[in-house]
Amino acid sequence: VHNAEAVSKGGVSMVVTCMMDVDCPKSYFYPDTPYSFGKGNYLYSQRDHVKTKIKRVHQGGALYAVELDHVGEYHRAKKGDFAWGAVDKISSRGVPVKAMDQEAMNEVAAAYARTSRDVLELGYDAILFDCGAGWLMAQFLSPHYNKRADAFGGPIENRAKFPLQVIQEMRKAVGRDKAILCVITANEFFDDGISFEDVTKFLQMVEPYVDGVLVGCGNDQNHLQLVKG
Repeated sequence: VHNAEAVSKGGVSMVVTCMMDVDCPKSYFYPDTPYSFGKGNYLYSQRDHVKTKIKRVHQGGALYAVELDHVGEYHRAKKGDFAWGAVDKISSRGVPVKAMDQEAMNEVAAAYARTSRDVLELGYDAILFDCGAGWLMAQFLSPHYNKRADAFGGPIENRAKFPLQVIQEMRKAVGRDKAILCVITANEFFDDGISFEDVTKFLQMVEPYVDGVLVGCGNDQNHLQLVKG
């Protein structure tokens, strides 16, 4: 939200800044994008300004949350490099995608944890853990993307292992008194997309670690992300 202060005065309960990267390589679209909350970036250099903006949102009567994302296979890697994803493939942009191994999953889970701490230290009220819209977590959850034949593919119990690892690390990092909300896509509008039954099962798995759920539909890549509510 670019005009969060004005929006907060309109009666909304929460303002959300969407699509913020996490503290690891390949998490955003462009390879040279610095970590949003790291030293040298705008948000870090303007910490006092950001904190003042958050206070003004609070004064307007709303809470302020940040949505964390890793774009996965949609990372636009430089020539000779690659993007991480659920499976080995060539992306629609011609970028090589490598199936994540356990070491890569551990790195990304730790990055989500670090970023969660950084966000809350700035004074934001809540974190949105984005498991929808076709980004990395959805690339594991959805059978449209996840064609793995190992322990991370097949039934939802396997496809959910990596996202579950990530949310567990986030919760450890921020403690129980900070809010984490899960964003999930209930209908991707793919014939082979995640089923509503599997969405329900996944939400039951993450229930001990989250404080609420935002349900959407569609996918950013097919331009059918219609609503979150």
